[in-house]
Amino acid sequence: MKEVKDIWQFFENMNEYVYATDIETHEIVYMNRKTLQAYGLQSLEDAKGKNAMKYYRKH
Repeated sequence: MKEVKDIWQFFENMNEYVYATDIETHEIVYMNRKTLQAYGLQSLEDAKGKNAMKYYRKH
């Protein structure tokens, strides 16, 4: 389990935009800190479940 936690920490601390979506629904399931900040979001909960395609077109 420590390895999984290390992987998430790696993505959180990257100086790159990282996000993941559900392959079928295109709903956002993950954004790292840098991506959240770029879109003016405070937490992952603000982005989770939103359709990535529609969401990114607005910004």
